[in-house]
Amino acid sequence: MSDEDLRALARLAGTDGGAAVLRYIAALERAGRRTEALAALSAGRAHPDVLAEVRRRAGPLRGSPQGSAWSSGPAITRSPVVRWKRSVRVAGSRGVEYLLGNAFGIVLAWHDEQRSNLSVVIIDPETAEIRGSPKPFEGHIPCVAVVEDTALYVIGREAPGGSTLVSLDLVTGATLWEAPWSWAVLLAAIETPRIPPPQNLPETAGAMRFPWEAGRFTWSAYRHGGETTLSLGDDGPVVWRTSLPRWASWDGSDFIVFMAADSRGGDHLSMAIVIVDATGETGRVRLETGDSPGSPAICDRTVYCVIRHGRSLVAFDTKGRTLWERPLDPVGTTGPRLLSMSSRLYLVAQKRDDLEITCLEEPP
Repeated sequence: MSDEDLRALARLAGTDGGAAVLRYIAALERAGRRTEALAALSAGRAHPDVLAEVRRRAGPLRGSPQGSAWSSGPAITRSPVVRWKRSVRVAGSRGVEYLLGNAFGIVLAWHDEQRSNLSVVIIDPETAEIRGSPKPFEGHIPCVAVVEDTALYVIGREAPGGSTLVSLDLVTGATLWEAPWSWAVLLAAIETPRIPPPQNLPETAGAMRFPWEAGRFTWSAYRHGGETTLSLGDDGPVVWRTSLPRWASWDGSDFIVFMAADSRGGDHLSMAIVIVDATGETGRVRLETGDSPGSPAICDRTVYCVIRHGRSLVAFDTKGRTLWERPLDPVGTTGPRLLSMSSRLYLVAQKRDDLEITCLEEPP
């Protein structure tokens, strides 16, 4: 299709409604102009059928902390190959704080050595292009969410001024708006993420959960007996228990993955990656002594994790059986992060003063 044909479709998209916008987007994608297509999709979201397409491509709400690491497939079935790799200079960084994304963009946040300053950047998931410029600020980030074609994050600050909720355009990296943080403001922003929430919203009553929390499993720490238990929901039966330490957890579609102490030996605790569903423990991957894997990613019923002191990327099923293993250059000890999205896997790791971002996919 010629440039003149595309310009004609663009003019129709501006006057003839949602169907014309979608025809224009399809033509741009056939011409290989994906970024322009995403921009046109965002620009046309006032039309209900275009907004429905935005939501279809973006997928469900994703957030952190207490968020799901799960994405729909297909999963990578063989040792993956590198699609692209790039580095972001982050002198003074002490590791990745958040890694989230959808088809519109990837959100990457990191903190400095004192954990008092953070930076946020948007990355094109297809080309590794950085959209806009990194946004440094003082404070910390209690939470990040990816909603439709936007990213929402809270800048946590002590008084004066208090905390702020920020909305970023995933396609351009531009800041859309900022507003004083509250639970009511966050809930309103998730409904209409590109529009600033009204001021003076009534406060929400009672205990609040992040809207992206699955809520299928609940951790409880009991002082009597020193056990930590995992239950179905808030009031359901206990499906797993331990008297040893337990660390971060990530929800799958109908199961949960977490790090737990495997045994006590000498001065060190051995660690394991544990998988539990409604019936109890289904799998366990025992780690080498001193191994501290970063955050895993989950696609359908496949779990990806960096283990062996950063030397291997491994995929295993919910029974803990290894599906494939790919050697890595050592990724250091600052907590590598993984993101599974659109049948690809994104690995972010600290390499001296750089964050190295690698996109992996199924081999041909």
